[in-house]
Amino acid sequence: MDLSVGKDSGGPKLTGWLAAVIIIPALTFIVYSDTFSYPFLFDDDLYIVRNPGIRSLGNIWPPAGTRFFGYLTFAINYSMGGLNTFWYHLTNYLIHVLNSLLVYILARLLFKTPAMQRSSIPSKGDISAPFALFVSTLFALHPVQTEGVTYITQRFASLAFLFYVTSAVLFLSWGGGGGGLGSRLS
Repeated sequence: MDLSVGKDSGGPKLTGWLAAVIIIPALTFIVYSDTFSYPFLFDDDLYIVRNPGIRSLGNIWPPAGTRFFGYLTFAINYSMGGLNTFWYHLTNYLIHVLNSLLVYILARLLFKTPAMQRSSIPSKGDISAPFALFVSTLFALHPVQTEGVTYITQRFASLAFLFYVTSAVLFLSWGGGGGGLGSRLS
């Protein structure tokens, strides 16, 4: 997947996919890394600390309920470190970074839709990568995301967003936006 905007005489620009993969995780880590040692709060006691269902990965199978993936991630975190909150916070951070990168891809794909191709925006191809990077970085660092990243049980909401945006990205990638896979991100 080549999401770069192009090259100048000095070599590849640090824009496009490479910039997103470097800048978003780095800035997000700077903002949230000090929260990796925070204790369990509020509903974490009910959903994690006092939940015998996450004590073994075997308790998770067969899948049941509407929050299966959330509980699966809690069980994986528990298997990695028990009730050490570092693993839970690291997982929330990784999910948030993945969501932010999906926002980047979604923004780039929206510039490739037929409606945008027909628009009168001058040099829209030249601004799609910087615009997508701005939007995804704003998403990653906006204060409204704090609860979803630092409050462990809010992983349920972050996972819901992950699946929702993945659906939109796949829809646009496989022709929902007027083209086929491959042509959408180049």
